Amino acid sequence: MNNIEYVLDFATKIARELILSGANLERVRMTIMKICNAYELDNISLHSLSTFISVSATDSKTGEYSQRQISIQSSFSLNLDRLKALNNLSYEIVRDIPNAALLDEKLESINHNTYPWWVTFLGYILAMSCLSRIFGATYRELIVAIFNTVLLYFLSKLFSKIKLNHIIRNFVATFITGSLTILFFKIELITNFYVTIITSALYLLPGVAMVNSARNILCGNEMNGIIELLKVILEVIVIVAGIASAFFLFGSSLPNLEDSIVVREGLLHDIELIGLSLLASFGFSIVFNINPKDLAFGAMGGLIIRITIILLSHLTSYRILYTVIAAFFAALYSEILANIKKEPSTLYLYPSIIPIIPGDLLYYSMLGVVWANGTLFMENALQCLLVLAGISFGFVLCSSFMHYVRRIKFRKLLESIKIQPKTKLKEEEVKENEKVNS
Repeated sequence: MNNIEYVLDFATKIARELILSGANLERVRMTIMKICNAYELDNISLHSLSTFISVSATDSKTGEYSQRQISIQSSFSLNLDRLKALNNLSYEIVRDIPNAALLDEKLESINHNTYPWWVTFLGYILAMSCLSRIFGATYRELIVAIFNTVLLYFLSKLFSKIKLNHIIRNFVATFITGSLTILFFKIELITNFYVTIITSALYLLPGVAMVNSARNILCGNEMNGIIELLKVILEVIVIVAGIASAFFLFGSSLPNLEDSIVVREGLLHDIELIGLSLLASFGFSIVFNINPKDLAFGAMGGLIIRITIILLSHLTSYRILYTVIAAFFAALYSEILANIKKEPSTLYLYPSIIPIIPGDLLYYSMLGVVWANGTLFMENALQCLLVLAGISFGFVLCSSFMHYVRRIKFRKLLESIKIQPKTKLKEEEVKENEKVNS
């Protein structure tokens, strides 16, 4: 293989690993471009989706042309510590520019933290318990939600082992948990069916993928964003269809959805929400496989954003308004930590946005579709789209703000570089004049 072929092979492979670990397309494109530039490749052409990468270039030294393409199997799982290791490797490659033939070995040899299955399992239980309580579950309903989480976790492991289709897997899992939840409701173990079942749905809902799809649409990656959004909608329809099937078979006596929505207010409730958001973000930080040293930062992000939401919600009832501001602060918090710790901001962003992901609105929207309830669908779908747009706008607003901050810092650096030589020159001139005068 020629030098350019080794480089393009490595660029596409590391791009695939970045996407599977949870990187957004902006970071993937930036990584490919800087690797190609480091090895002096010209005429770089890059086409990227979350399921496909194609890159071509010309070697500036030999004039050779080469192209590489790679497909990526769709996955909503995140491994942020591997993302961190891949990001560090890309910077190391650009800095040291090792022999191109050794690039694959470097990719295979990277180390990253992986939690044992039981730690991830406990992280799921903690996160889902907190979300269930946030939605207003009583302690009995909390116990059932934990039971459903345990069941879904092991069903997912079983279905993965037998390689069951992802769509069928979600339908069967939600049908089983939906049927059991209806049984618990009928024997009066729980009083609110919907609060309990929505926690089970949130276990499977691709919340981060949903936010990323809206972000891609707003940030110029429209095609990828639309594809991702359609995939998310399909996932949610299947999840809701599994629950609805159980409802139509066994749940004729269930109450109306509108009568089951829990509304709680007051200082004690706000304090409880702050603590629950801290623990939920901590649990998801474990699920996302964040390094133990960074777990506290992920949890603090959830706490900060929940406080922001509570303060703003007392000033305005418009969810989209405080969502924009909360998303801005989540992105700003992540950018500041990333600059201090020299890590990808994604590590701190994903756990921080847990309190603002509109999983409940998406669930209710799809419930309206399955039940042919136009009012339920329109009210929640419109609000869900507005919230997603608000989150994306908050991210873009923060990115623009940080861009100008970096430009100001860069200008100051240039000015300091320009001033130093002039100062030294004047000092040398003074010394020279003193010698001449003496």
